[in-house]
Amino acid sequence: MVQRRTARGRLIDIDEAITKIQQFLAGKDFASFTSDSMLHDAVVRNLEILSEASRFLPEELRALEPEIPWRNIADIGNWLRHGYDILNDGIIWETIQRDIPVLQSAVSALLRSMKNP
Repeated sequence: MVQRRTARGRLIDIDEAITKIQQFLAGKDFASFTSDSMLHDAVVRNLEILSEASRFLPEELRALEPEIPWRNIADIGNWLRHGYDILNDGIIWETIQRDIPVLQSAVSALLRSMKNP
């Protein structure tokens, strides 16, 4: 039987997805992001992963970082999967540049506050 990830495991999944996004985009600009389909798809896939992982974080854990728009993070996965045909790359790029560092900081703080398994 497959075991569900723990809250700590989900936070690690989010952190790893963010790290991959940052590595993929290191030294890249918006034009590179939009013109390189493999780069674009890799970034979008990791946004989907962090979105899905965020859905399984307990409310009491999310409440420790109230400035993070957890609902929006969960919702972006739906947009990426179900609204793929109307996605705006400019909004995705802006979100990555503006919001991913803030999310990474919050996730790191949550991980530090948790006891190791």
